Amino acid sequence: MAMEGNSSEEMKVSMDTMEEQVEDIDDSLEDLLIFPTQKGLNRSVWMIQAYFAMEEKMMQQLQITNGRDEPAYQSILEKQQGVLDIAKNEMDRKARVAVLDCKSG
Repeated sequence: MAMEGNSSEEMKVSMDTMEEQVEDIDDSLEDLLIFPTQKGLNRSVWMIQAYFAMEEKMMQQLQITNGRDEPAYQSILEKQQGVLDIAKNEMDRKARVAVLDCKSG
């Protein structure tokens, strides 16, 4: 009963939504390469966090979080946290650079 309460149509809609989010994240990150701004970085990080939340919800709906798949679930969560840590470090670095620019300018 992995998808109890979830029709296959609901799951398809969720998967389609997730695919759209991935495309939006890709676009946002490409924009950052062309025109890097703090606002763009913040937006990209917010989008990634929203995607991870949706991914976690999907895993819970599919009961990937149960005992037999717990190592895989934990591995996914650790990888997600690694991505968010990288983003946070970049945001912190950008903020420090901005402060130094203000002090020197």
